[in-house]
Amino acid sequence: MRLPHSLAGLATQIGFDLKKNWRSTTNLVVFVVFAALLLITFFTAQSGSDLSARQTYQAYASADNIIQNQAFALQKTADRRKLTAAERQRLSRKMAQHEYFKTIILADAAVFSPTLTSMREAKLTSQKAVLAYQRYTLRETRAGRLDLAIIAVPGKQPDASLLGRKLDVAFYQYLVDHKLVEIPVTRQTAPANNYMINVLLYRLSPLLLLAVFAVQAGLLFTNEKRRGTISFMNNLPTGKLAILTARMTSYVLLTLPLLLIAGAVTYGLVAQRFGIGSWRYPIVFSPDGQHVATMFPAQFLLLYTGLILAGAIWLMAVSALTSLFSGSLGVNLGVLAAVMLTALPQVTGLSVLRGVAPFLPSSYLQVSSVVLHTTAGPILSVGAGVVVLLAWSAALYVVCAVVLHRRERL
Repeated sequence: MRLPHSLAGLATQIGFDLKKNWRSTTNLVVFVVFAALLLITFFTAQSGSDLSARQTYQAYASADNIIQNQAFALQKTADRRKLTAAERQRLSRKMAQHEYFKTIILADAAVFSPTLTSMREAKLTSQKAVLAYQRYTLRETRAGRLDLAIIAVPGKQPDASLLGRKLDVAFYQYLVDHKLVEIPVTRQTAPANNYMINVLLYRLSPLLLLAVFAVQAGLLFTNEKRRGTISFMNNLPTGKLAILTARMTSYVLLTLPLLLIAGAVTYGLVAQRFGIGSWRYPIVFSPDGQHVATMFPAQFLLLYTGLILAGAIWLMAVSALTSLFSGSLGVNLGVLAAVMLTALPQVTGLSVLRGVAPFLPSSYLQVSSVVLHTTAGPILSVGAGVVVLLAWSAALYVVCAVVLHRRERL
């Protein structure tokens, strides 16, 4: 069965474009950049000792010091005059918190034992003590008593809100129930599952990954004009839309997989060095700002990957349309940078956009925040976000088709 002439021409042009671009040095550079971004903390872990356990211990000790100082100040007041009922209650709460922290610190001190078995058991015991304190803070927060010391876990921002208390209780409850040891965000020797999650959530902005895609798109769609071969492309018998479509296909087939390959290489290196880790390690989040939900590493990586690749396709469509009006790489990158700036919380969180924000592509470029539903503005589900990005990309493709139909020149 023969393809229609237009489809045959498109297939030929796609084959030509792929053959021309697959050995491009730019592809190798993009891969190296992706791998470097993902592996940066892996390489630093090879040259230094892991301090995460001691940092966690110090976080508990620091919180306990704050509590003891506050209790000491109240006791000094009691030496001078009789405490009011409110002050006595406050002192009682401070002493209760101190007892919780003392239990945590005593259990956590055993983590520095030289034997692996006792270290794991000590950590599991410590986590039970942490869970008891987190439950206490949840009860106190629900009762409106907010003078609490929140443990500033290294690498994470402390959250004293009611939702923050719910999330912490859910996280430690899951660890205790499933006898899993907490992997601190700052742990340099984290196994592969935790390493990938920590990098993508806390150490690497998704906008930085998208910026790499943006540079590659800008180079690809301004390539002929920068080389001065655009007149040759315009004289080809193939339709101009077919040429643009072939270039888009090259981007999708050659550039998008580079992030996946870099991710696989990163995962393999970390797994070989520090192990895989648990596939049931919890990532707690709130899908609606009130209730708590749990996802696991495979689910997180799937959602993150799908969303960031959809974002890369959206940037490709923007770059393709821009290239029809300007062959300047600087202009193309400037437009792409402006598009990515619209993803900043200062923009997506604007009250005037709240009604339309869930349907704007910029709302879904802060990928890690979207996956955990912590965006500044309202969003739909992650799956719907992928649809929004692809729908806008398709709309820009239609605009490109209309522009080329009217002038038949790239």
